[in-house]
Amino acid sequence: MRFSRIYPASPEIESKLGEKHGLTLVEVREAFANRHVVRKAYVDQYGQRRYYLLGESNAGRLLTVFFVREGRAIKIITARDADARERRYFMREVRNRR
Repeated sequence: MRFSRIYPASPEIESKLGEKHGLTLVEVREAFANRHVVRKAYVDQYGQRRYYLLGESNAGRLLTVFFVREGRAIKIITARDADARERRYFMREVRNRR
């Protein structure tokens, strides 16, 4: 499914992506456009289903992105580099899709 809009939950989230995780919103959007795996995460305190995506930026950086779906829009909660366990999972899932 293609999403109509991908945006940070707040301006503070976008700042945190850069300051804490060294990411740009462009890289996060690339992860949705390139090879990726989406999984359900949990239901937050507001009753919204949260998801996480493991996906690659155009530079080949593997990201973990937590988000909420709002119709066809995506609200970014946070994003970071994938850890070793997430990398293994991503590679296994991508390999199984072939």
